[in-house]
Amino acid sequence: MPRPRGSLRQRPDGQWSARYSAGLDPITGKRIQTQRTFPDRKAAQKWLTAEQHAQDQGERTRRLSGGPTLAAYLRQFYADDRRGARGRLLSDRVCAVDLDLMERYVIRRAPAVAETPLPKLTTEQLARVFRMLATGDDAHGGLARATVSRVYRVLSARLNHAVDLGLLRQNPLYDARRGKRSKLVAVDGKRARDHRTLSELQAQAFLAVALEPGADRYGVLFALMLWTGLRPGEATGLTWADVDLEGRVLTVRRALVRTRGAWELRDTKTETARRVPFPEPLALALRAHRARQAEERLRAGSEYRDHGLLFCAVEKPGHPVCLPAIARRHFKPLLIRAAYYLLGRARPALPPQSRSEKYRDALKAQGVADAAAMRDAEFPSVSLYELRHTQATMLLRRGVHPKIVADRLGHARTATTLDVYSHVTPDMQQQAVAELERALGAEPVAARHQAHVRS
Repeated sequence: MPRPRGSLRQRPDGQWSARYSAGLDPITGKRIQTQRTFPDRKAAQKWLTAEQHAQDQGERTRRLSGGPTLAAYLRQFYADDRRGARGRLLSDRVCAVDLDLMERYVIRRAPAVAETPLPKLTTEQLARVFRMLATGDDAHGGLARATVSRVYRVLSARLNHAVDLGLLRQNPLYDARRGKRSKLVAVDGKRARDHRTLSELQAQAFLAVALEPGADRYGVLFALMLWTGLRPGEATGLTWADVDLEGRVLTVRRALVRTRGAWELRDTKTETARRVPFPEPLALALRAHRARQAEERLRAGSEYRDHGLLFCAVEKPGHPVCLPAIARRHFKPLLIRAAYYLLGRARPALPPQSRSEKYRDALKAQGVADAAAMRDAEFPSVSLYELRHTQATMLLRRGVHPKIVADRLGHARTATTLDVYSHVTPDMQQQAVAELERALGAEPVAARHQAHVRS
């Protein structure tokens, strides 16, 4: 490696400044300039010579050459190879999501590492990448621990595959002697945000406004998610063949998945169907919804594309809904209306829509009133997915067995349910103590003991 350029300069105060280029930062690819100040020229020259010699010996940087780069290998894998664990091909959805993860958090944030040939990747390089993801850098904040862990799992799996292909001698993220992740690689990050959930009273108010006749065409969808705990993709992927209105049970077989503008129904996460019972109020709402849908099909005529879905988009009759759009245009406004309902207030009305200043002022005033209603009702701005958390939390707090809750949610293991909803465990412990007191008759026995002592 050529010797780095260095320079000596005498400062106005008589001291000497030594500076040299220490190569490129292994994460960002930017040039590193190192500078020190010394009392005389001899000391400055001695330090500069020692630093240059150390760099020449490879103690500071490595020359990178030969083999496909990490970025090229990752892109080629997701485009052509796509072999995952045990030789199974990864789906288009998994490939798109995982490649986006690698592009966003490895290739763009650590360009020098991304352009490093695979045989020259080092554990310390990748360890610095994960430290940067956990703590952040000048341009980005730190990531949640769950995100950093997911980046690690995906990247490690791809590097293991590179070992199988003979492109790497060993996975730099893995310590073969210990049989686990290298202790030099710290997978850490910010603590995950606690799940927001509706209280029972708030959930009742939400159902009241969601199922109010003529309130919102997607109110039945939101009510179904709250009653059943289905994932958003599972709820929007339901077909009428999956619904038994007489027996009041749903069969969850598939989930709606969108990839690159297209959509399809795929197997659920556990790849097994599950039956989820639901109550009579939801059955009544679904019957009314089916009647409205039949009327829409007649009005749309040949434009209607019948895929048998429970919930269809307005713009494309018969096609599935777009979750981000309905969450913004329908779900969030329903939360606000539920807050007003709970408080017994009327939401400020708006004049006819226009570009006038009067309309803009009214819209602004309504926004202020909406925020006040949400605050006064202590109504959390939950996401669609958190309707699922709301149902599970309520069931566990009411003493429903975790196995039953896990079956409704579609968790393969009850331990997963208890891990996700560990914040409910203290309530369950208190309930268990109360049940023990009732079962063992602590108070009657104590009363008899006191009576015996007095006698």
